[in-house]
Amino acid sequence: MSLNIKIVLDAWSEAIAGKTDKLSKITTENFIFVNQSSNEIMKKKACLEWTIKSGEGQKMFNYKSIFENEKCLVGTHIITTIDNVNYKVMFFAKLYNQLMTEYHVLARFEDYE
Repeated sequence: MSLNIKIVLDAWSEAIAGKTDKLSKITTENFIFVNQSSNEIMKKKACLEWTIKSGEGQKMFNYKSIFENEKCLVGTHIITTIDNVNYKVMFFAKLYNQLMTEYHVLARFEDYE
């Protein structure tokens, strides 16, 4: 299976809904999540737990690819919060051997759509 933006973002979308199996399977054991806005860095276990906890009631949609190859994915998506506030998120995912090693959230813009 070759990772692409749809596979990765579908896995994140399921994770915010409480199902982390797919996300866990496509990430390495030393995976890190980096939130550039808060300078927060989380390792895999903490990230999966945080995603379930903070994702409740959120929805991801409108995936856009900026760049994709076997080493990285760059794109955007919209996330709607439990309060129906939309954010546009730009991300960068680093890949190695068909697994995600890093995921960086680069920007969030409130009230995008």
